Amino acid sequence: LVVERPSDGVVVPGPVVVVEGIVSPGTRLTINGVDAYSDRMGRFSRELLLAAGLHSIEITAENKFGRKRVIERRIVVEEEVRN
Repeated sequence: LVVERPSDGVVVPGPVVVVEGIVSPGTRLTINGVDAYSDRMGRFSRELLLAAGLHSIEITAENKFGRKRVIERRIVVEEEVRN
């Protein structure tokens, strides 16, 4: 499991946050407890709608043998600026 974005501790404009990375093909993937899916090459991308503030994003990969790998990213979502 490799999480390419977001980086840990990053400040991002809200409300949409993109979680991207790579897992081994055939691995069960969840982001904050919700199933996510990868393509044939193992790449995944998921948009999360988050309110302004501090958030913890938990990305979990579980292989067919039940072994889990968890990566947690703590990010700050800025309020949406309206002109």
